[in-house]
Amino acid sequence: MTGIACVLCGMHAACAEQPQPADDESVLVVESLRQENKDLRRFVGELGEQVDLLTRLLADAKVEIDLLRSHAPEAWYASGTDRVLERERMDRLRVIAAEQTLGLVALDGGSSDGLPVGIRFSVVRGDRVIAAVRVVDVRDRISGAVVEEGWQAWPEPGDRLVAGVAEEK
Repeated sequence: MTGIACVLCGMHAACAEQPQPADDESVLVVESLRQENKDLRRFVGELGEQVDLLTRLLADAKVEIDLLRSHAPEAWYASGTDRVLERERMDRLRVIAAEQTLGLVALDGGSSDGLPVGIRFSVVRGDRVIAAVRVVDVRDRISGAVVEEGWQAWPEPGDRLVAGVAEEK
């Protein structure tokens, strides 16, 4: 290869060793474009890191909005104990199974998390509340809840739970 092709290639030792005419305008333009391409790739990488950070911050903000919408108290106390269901754990609760014919869902939190019988949750999918549930059975790491009537959608595995029940149906 010679000329512009060698400048574009830039990978072969033989290409790099061949003398390039310094006054050839097309070679200078190609070299300038190669440097600009390198700079743009670095800039795109930095933008990707910023997008990742902003995505995490947005997810945190959505959780906080959900908590504010549900009017959740700071902590729920399990009956008969002093154990507190911490807000960090409440933010990660999810539906893990749903049985529509029985009107029940399984939740991924239990007594080891301080989850009490009787607590009510809003079920959130995306950015909207789709249902409400009330915990009726609590085991060590899993709980069962009854889906309250009057909602438009049925909970599915992966839906988030927010303490308290939104008033919209």
